[in-house]
Amino acid sequence: MTAKVSPESASTQVLSIQACVRRRSARASAGAGESVSVMRLSLGEWKDIFGQEDFWSAYLREACRGILDDRGSFLNHFSELVNLRNVCAHGGALTEYQARASEFFLTEFEEIVSRMSKNLSPGSVQTPANPVCWLTPVRSDEEGTAVDTILRLVGQKGIYAFGDKTPGRKRMKPGDAICFYATGFGVVGHARLASKPERTPNESVRHPQQYPWTVSLIDQKLYTDNPVVIDATLRLQLESFRGRPEKKDWAWFVQTTHKLSQHDFEILTGETTQSS
Repeated sequence: MTAKVSPESASTQVLSIQACVRRRSARASAGAGESVSVMRLSLGEWKDIFGQEDFWSAYLREACRGILDDRGSFLNHFSELVNLRNVCAHGGALTEYQARASEFFLTEFEEIVSRMSKNLSPGSVQTPANPVCWLTPVRSDEEGTAVDTILRLVGQKGIYAFGDKTPGRKRMKPGDAICFYATGFGVVGHARLASKPERTPNESVRHPQQYPWTVSLIDQKLYTDNPVVIDATLRLQLESFRGRPEKKDWAWFVQTTHKLSQHDFEILTGETTQSS
């Protein structure tokens, strides 16, 4: 009775829980003939959400680690559980094998939900007393501008990606702070890391094989309309430039990903990094 479910068969439309709720609310307001529960999504709607790579990366992968280690397995087991539920919902009787399968799947999902609850609880990503701060440059290419990349990945998807040789990648950890420098423009946003970088190429990233190390973000703040320009006046305030000739080339500061002092991060973002 194995239900073969390909991740690619899930809806290609980018869905969110909030979007599904809004859609149901609109149907209810329009007086849909059928009964519409505004806050209760259907199993099919949940399946569409679970089938998205972004949702898997942000919420499910860590909770499923050691239980179901890929999105396809998760969808297969979810589909099997739904099929068994439908048998009962339509008055059918489960065979002994189906009853054991139901117990097995329910035990799996109980553990996964428990892990998700812990991972998503307030304060689950703690800000260290002395968090490491990072600056990473984002460059434009023939497929899009740096600002567009930051708006899409950081703002909309809540992720960012690094290459195999990105300096400091192996030392990044949850709770670290990172700011994003759009080359030739300025610092246009910052966030906190909700995970360490993992080698899981994300389809939302341009050239995912070139930048396969994906990290989840929280507390994103973007200010693309009011970038922090790293001009001569601002550089005088940064610890990174102390003892350096004022007129000396400063491109080294934004050429690659590197650590910042908390002082410099706060100057570049206006955001305190100290835990409350």
